[in-house]
Amino acid sequence: MRSSRGTPRRGFSLIETAFASIVVGVMFAAAMRTVGATITARQRQAAWRQGDSLACDLLSEVLRARYEEPCSAVQFGLEPGEGAAPRTDWDDVDDYSNLNEALPVRHDGAPIPGAGAYRRKVRVTLVASDLNPSMSDVGLKKIVVTVTDASGYVTRLVALRTAEGFPDRRVDPKKTFVTWAGASIRVGAQGAQVSSGTDLVNLPE
Repeated sequence: MRSSRGTPRRGFSLIETAFASIVVGVMFAAAMRTVGATITARQRQAAWRQGDSLACDLLSEVLRARYEEPCSAVQFGLEPGEGAAPRTDWDDVDDYSNLNEALPVRHDGAPIPGAGAYRRKVRVTLVASDLNPSMSDVGLKKIVVTVTDASGYVTRLVALRTAEGFPDRRVDPKKTFVTWAGASIRVGAQGAQVSSGTDLVNLPE
């Protein structure tokens, strides 16, 4: 009978185990920081998109209004009989001046899903042809829509509205045409809803 003695196997020492644990811990912490940064970046991008969507939606609403009050005596701001909410009676651009929404709502007063953490403001001013503030109305108004999210990030859109804009043109009342188109998208039952729209460039004859 033959017998053989195997080569002894060397195990991990306590120092090697401790060093390996430290390396694994550092790598795990780095991986968790990377994952956390990725999640934060995605959340911030989603907040930016929502802020931009809320700003575009409100600016488009303002631009669809007439340049000035079409019926009653003209004055800058809300005219008598036009309530602060909802905005269904607001029919000219400067009605939106100094609008400050702690909770963004639609034109009819309905809350906008997923917009509870945002604030919207509108400022309308008279400007001259060089876009500097003007004390008199020369047929040009500057509209600034500002949206601020919960973290303080600001989205700001600026537009100019002239007295010769499409809503102020006279058209045949027998004609039907589309002036604005929009869409709302939500991913999942609990996901935030993103809405956007745009004024159409086609004009009736």
